[in-house]
This record gives sequence, C-alpha cells and structure tokens, in this order.
Amino acid sequence: MSQPKLVDTQFQDGIVVITINNPPLNILSLPVLTQLKATVQEADTTASVKGLVVTGAGEKAFSAGADIRSFQRMAKEELLDYVKLGQDTFTLIEQMRKPVAGAIKGAALGGGNELILSCDYRVASYDARFGQPEVNIGMIPGWGGTQRLPRLVGKAKALEMILSGQLIDASEALRIGLVNRVASSSQVVDIASSFVRHVTRLAPVAIAEAKSAVGRSFDGDSISEGLEAEFEAVVKVASTSDLKEGIEAFLNKRPPHFTGK
Repeated sequence: MSQPKLVDTQFQDGIVVITINNPPLNILSLPVLTQLKATVQEADTTASVKGLVVTGAGEKAFSAGADIRSFQRMAKEELLDYVKLGQDTFTLIEQMRKPVAGAIKGAALGGGNELILSCDYRVASYDARFGQPEVNIGMIPGWGGTQRLPRLVGKAKALEMILSGQLIDASEALRIGLVNRVASSSQVVDIASSFVRHVTRLAPVAIAEAKSAVGRSFDGDSISEGLEAEFEAVVKVASTSDLKEGIEAFLNKRPPHFTGK
C-alpha cells in the first residue's frame, strides 16, 4: 500500500512552495520526514527550481514537531534512526545552494522550530508561537536546536528557551532575531515567496557562495561537530527512564514525575 501524500509542492516562477500536509498539527512523523527529505533532494537537483519556501497546511501549526506518540513503539535504535533522519533532512535544507524561506503560521514547536532554523529567511504570522519544549518530556532538541538556535539568537536566549521549554510569541521572536518579519497569516507565504524570488533574480553563484561563506563563519566550532555532539547527547537521553515517564505523562495529559534516572 502506498503512503499518503504528506508533503505537497506547488511550482511557480522558479519557486517551489513545499507544504507539510499532516493536519491539524503537521507532526513531523517518520513518513513526513522521509517525504520532506526526498522532496528537498529533488528540488535541490532540479535546474528549473531556483528557490524554496517551506510552510505548513492550515492555520493552527506550521509544525508541532516530532511524533511523540510513536516514541512508545520505537526501540532505541529506531528512535535514533528517526533523530538522524531529522538531522540529515534539516542539514540538507540548510546547505542548499538555493535560497530557502520559512513561512510560519501558528505553532513552530520542537522539531518544527528546528526546521525553520535551517531556513535562510523566516516570516511568521502575528499569532505564531515558537519553542523547544523537549525538556518537558525528558528529551533534548535533537534536530539541530542545540546548535542552530544559539547561532541565531545567542547563547543566553537559546539556553532560556531550551532549558525552560517555554514558548515565545511572534513579537519576541522578531525581537531576538528568530524571525525576520511578522505579518498576517494570509501574507506569510507571499512574503516568503517574494523574498526568495528577489534573491533568485541575483547572480546564482554569488548567492550560493555567500550562503557557504556565512555557514563557514562558524567553522571555529563547526556545526557538523556540534550536531555530532547533539546526537551523542540524544543517545544518552534516549536510554533514561525519565524519557519514558515524560512520554507517558505527555500522552496521558498528566504532570511527569522525573527521577533523574
């Protein structure tokens, strides 16, 4: 049986709008991530595609992140494969030589927030919310959040978001540089597309090399090494009873009781 189509594409004027279509929360399940990676790879290697916009279906959420419910069914090795797939997919987006913009309507939480961190430009709706709430279930960000968030908003604010698990609104996201612009929900895709379209009219080699040079500005503490450290931390956390307790508490809508084991 074929998988349902969970990632839609729309092509216009050299721009591909990629829409995560897993409502209502656009959870980044294993099938969604698999389709997203394949879609991005195809866009990356298609000469007629000059740039990308990534968004989520509906108004409630850009993406509420990982499929926590599936964690209970996964062996540790399967969970780590899932984490690695997310890391690889978002790194592919970040390292594209073509411009990529995120159009965020509603919540961008956990993996959803980590997805927008891999984009070059971000436009959020006025009602958007952002956060890395993984600690609430005894987990840590594993799709680049511990590496890209401090690079974007600074160490202090990144630690505040990651350690507290609390959410911030669109105005705060704009203030700290997490997003570039805030607009009405009906405008975010058009604004993101307009930015990408403007960039694609410029010299492609210059744009690609500019992206690469900015990426290399962090080579003193390279993101590849950081992502490896993040993955190693996830390996340790994935073995804890606190993670199991956090997932069960989340699914049963009760406060977790962590023991530090």
